[in-house]
Amino acid sequence: MKTIFIDWAVRFGCPPRFLDYALIKQYFQANTCQLVDDPKDAELIIAVTCAFEKESEDFSIEKIKSLIKVKKDNARLIITGCLPKINGKRLRKIFRGTTFGPGSLDRLNGILKTKAKVCDTNIITEKAKDKNEPFLLEVCRGCLGRCTYCGIRHSIGETRSRPIEKIVEQFRLGQGQGYKIFLLVGDDVGCYGKDIGSDLAVLIGQLAKYRKESSIGLDTISPDRLIAILPRIKPYLKKRFINFAYLPVQSGSDRILKLMDRGYSAGQFRDSILQLIRCNPEIEIKTDFMVGFPGETENDFKASLNLLMDFCRNVRIVNVYLFDKKEGTRAADFTSQIPGRIKEERKNRMRSLAEFLQSRPQG
Repeated sequence: MKTIFIDWAVRFGCPPRFLDYALIKQYFQANTCQLVDDPKDAELIIAVTCAFEKESEDFSIEKIKSLIKVKKDNARLIITGCLPKINGKRLRKIFRGTTFGPGSLDRLNGILKTKAKVCDTNIITEKAKDKNEPFLLEVCRGCLGRCTYCGIRHSIGETRSRPIEKIVEQFRLGQGQGYKIFLLVGDDVGCYGKDIGSDLAVLIGQLAKYRKESSIGLDTISPDRLIAILPRIKPYLKKRFINFAYLPVQSGSDRILKLMDRGYSAGQFRDSILQLIRCNPEIEIKTDFMVGFPGETENDFKASLNLLMDFCRNVRIVNVYLFDKKEGTRAADFTSQIPGRIKEERKNRMRSLAEFLQSRPQG
């Protein structure tokens, strides 16, 4: 019996890659492999990585270095997740073994020649532990965006949507296992259906037919995609069926948003937040801000601070991260790159402001 160690080499939560992690785990369990808790005891080690931004990439790199150091001499190490595709050049400096990206998990079938095969779908293996435990329901992979800074599309490719009937079937199975909260997961769930002649609003409408006591969240959806379907999903917001949305704004400066090729303005983002809250005052919202994008002036940064102050108290989580060059992206070649010390200073200022605003009492 082969001994396997699967390492979650991801610093921050990433539902799409966590589903990959769970899928790999289920794959080995189906092949009666023994999963071990210590990499020192494993014949095969698989690390699921992230390179969404530099802190995450650094974390994954350090975890890989640690695995290389502690593994048996004859143990095999395989690296998957986003890192091999987003920054393979950096990875190859420390590791020359087998790597593949999130869209190629089926390569495990050929590498290990096992009987049970990797099945690219959610598999329910246990009942919900409590009413607040979310069920991660993958609806699509990939992205249709053209953001100038992002390596995710390069890593995962264009949108590939699951059929509506399969998602509805999974939703109902999850309900049968006691789940009340369902996160619709994708690299951008707003792209759902564009490759199969449908869209996210249609999917939400189909899921709402079987609602019972369930609610759903949107993790992650680009603001421009939300803006496009907002009029059609308002009934589901008002009925508290949609209770969570992860909307990465990235910047409060229209000039920077245009350079990022995000497809919306700061005003449109602000308006969409207000509409969400008007329709469902209990909705939980999460967002991201990127600081230090090439050419970002102090005024551009202050525009982000002002946008943060406008809605921060209505947003549960605010992530702040630094721009860093991603191989193969347009922004990596932009002039006017911001010095590291300025990026760090802006990141710290924005994080401090977010913490202060969110700590203030309501009213």
